[in-house]
Amino acid sequence: MPKGFISREPAEDYFASTGVSASQVRLYLQSPHLYHQQVVEQVPAKATSVAQQYGQLLHLWHERGPTAFWSAVSRAPASVCTATGNWGAKSKEWLDDQPDDAIPICVSDYAQLQEQTAEIFENTAARDLILNSDLREFVVRWNWPDGTEMRSRIDGRSGGIAYDLKTTREADPLNTWWKAVHSYRYDIQSVIYSAAMESIGYEPKPILFLVT
Repeated sequence: MPKGFISREPAEDYFASTGVSASQVRLYLQSPHLYHQQVVEQVPAKATSVAQQYGQLLHLWHERGPTAFWSAVSRAPASVCTATGNWGAKSKEWLDDQPDDAIPICVSDYAQLQEQTAEIFENTAARDLILNSDLREFVVRWNWPDGTEMRSRIDGRSGGIAYDLKTTREADPLNTWWKAVHSYRYDIQSVIYSAAMESIGYEPKPILFLVT
């Protein structure tokens, strides 16, 4: 395996850069037409969904760590949110008034994130993996043996093993999360992340998924 290197580039630089990623391979397998549109022609994908926005908050909590994350959070008042706690029509003015380094969160996301992150840390294996990680939200760049330029943005590395946070609507993920693996081809992600870790000198092992 050709030698790779670790990059700590910002997420926006990573997603705007060249190189084949696991998500692109999965997109190609899902739909070559969508792959051509989004990767080759650079046609913007659909706007970020509510679920994706929440996932970004969860990953930010993981990247910064609980103390730094929650100290930067600005919880929106109920008056600027809808009855269900999501961003409402009055939220723009409130958001514009927040400091640049603040993490604004609507009422519903705040409640869900507090509960979900607490449950993650109730699992001792997940808590130890995260707290003992030496790298979080890092990029590996390397070349596949055929010369293809590759890139992976990995959630974390702990004890030389890569891990990835996943959210699911499955009520019993231990028994049914295989359906999501099959649907979203997370097996492809595991293979590519393992190759990334091997390129920076680690034994190639399947990545660990932290499913919540």
